[in-house]
Amino acid sequence: MIQILENKQNRKTLVGKQKINLIVMDKVQRLISWYDKISGKLQGEKNIDTLSLERLKLIFSPLPDDPFMIYVYTISEEHAQQLEKMIDLEFLFDKYDYQLECFKADE
Repeated sequence: MIQILENKQNRKTLVGKQKINLIVMDKVQRLISWYDKISGKLQGEKNIDTLSLERLKLIFSPLPDDPFMIYVYTISEEHAQQLEKMIDLEFLFDKYDYQLECFKADE
């Protein structure tokens, strides 16, 4: 689990100049999900909470308005090469599309 604490700096980062609505999450869970290329149906998920947010930021270069990487990110073959060094998952790009997803974790 990754815990995001609300504090003055996080609020400033989240709100910034765009005046977006502040969403404060207590805990999030990050998963790699893979979907069948033909049907689009979910085929599997792998929890990657063992990877730090900082490490994921180095791999994915998140959007400026997503400092906590809560958006969905498509996983490219380049991303997969880096991830395979850190997690036990074989990427099969000929069969599946992969995404990094973030969900509010159950308490």
